[in-house]
Formats: sequence, structure tokens, C-alpha cells
Amino acid sequence: GKPGASFISIPQDVTDAPVSVKAIKPMTDPKLGSASVSDINYLAQAIKNAVLPVFLLGNGASSEAVTYSIRQILKHVKLPVVETFQGAGIVSRDLEEDTFFGRVGLFRNQPGDMLLKKSDLLVMTQSNMKHVTGMLKFQHVSSLLMLSRPRWTLTSNRNVN
Repeated sequence: GKPGASFISIPQDVTDAPVSVKAIKPMTDPKLGSASVSDINYLAQAIKNAVLPVFLLGNGASSEAVTYSIRQILKHVKLPVVETFQGAGIVSRDLEEDTFFGRVGLFRNQPGDMLLKKSDLLVMTQSNMKHVTGMLKFQHVSSLLMLSRPRWTLTSNRNVN
């Protein structure tokens, strides 16, 4: 997430209500610094094992350094890319024909949306999870790998279904 304070107000009747599910296990602390070799290998293996891996690139990938890195990856490994509107222009013109499948649409009816629906692995670089979480409710993605900013390390691997 973004640095800074947050305040969440939960109504009293919600906090007092009985629950019948087990508590969520604590997450592991994120690794600071560059991605570890094991994280890079894990990501590479997950992409290799996927039937249809797709990059979803948004605002979190739009900085000059990250855009450059993604373009270098796509020059060597032709993976399909869908952009959010905040990620427009990350895929360069010379890579468009082999990798770019459009943007996510407001009504989930664009070619990029159709590709996301068929993907079995979604690799994301996002900083605004609110947009993506709403979008994924309607997708059939079996795995999600999140590359988090500002560290750019693999911080989440979970089944979406």
C-alpha cells in the first residue's frame, strides 16, 4: 500500500457480532530490497507452468525505471499484456503487435477483459488494488502474483477462486 496513516471505523454491532470462521493467519513480513533469487525463480516457474499467463500493468508500473524493465522482459519473453488506463503507454510501439492486448474496460467487454477472463495466471504491478479487486470478482483467474511497490518484490501468491 501507500505510506501513511489509515483509519478504519467499524460499527459496534459488527465488532460485537459472533463469527463462525477461523481467524486469518498472519502474513509473513515482506522482504525489503531487491527481489530475491528464489522469488525471481518462483515467478519464472509460475509463468512457465501457466497455460495463459498475463501481465496486468497499471500505475504501479508506469515509472520510467519500471517501464524500462518491463519492456526489457517483453523483448525476450513475449507475454500478453493488458493495461489499466493508468498504465497506458507502458508497452512500447515496437512491442505492441506481439504483446499488447488492450486495456481493461468499464463494462468488462474489451479484448483485454476477455484475455483476463481466460488467463490462469495474472501477474500484476499495481498500486491501486481497489480497481483490481473489483475487476477480479468477475474473472476466472486461478492464481495471482502481485509485484509490490516500492520494493518490487513478490509479496502475494494466492488462489483467487
